Amino acid sequence: MRTGLSTLAELADEICRVRTPTRDNWQSVNEVFRDWADTPGRPAELKSYVGNLPAAQAADVVARSKEATTHFAWCLFDRPDDAFSLWLHEYKPSRDWLPGYANSVHNHRYH
Repeated sequence: MRTGLSTLAELADEICRVRTPTRDNWQSVNEVFRDWADTPGRPAELKSYVGNLPAAQAADVVARSKEATTHFAWCLFDRPDDAFSLWLHEYKPSRDWLPGYANSVHNHRYH
């Protein structure tokens, strides 16, 4: 199994080989991503990658990332010339959420 950035770069290359993501073809991108994400051991691999980043890279990821009440959104892959970015969402236990937070129907709009 490849680790770290090589596996993320591999994912990005595969997505771009299949199709450059656009508003009209996210189904193709989703299929590639699901195949990649469903690889046994992938969650542990990504957790290890994030946990073992060199200090400068970790600071860069943290600077681009966000913490919400329900989760951490780690921005792992985001270059200005790329057609997409890759965010890893790490959900917190529901006991750590604010009372009533995200208990209603809502959506998220992304560019």
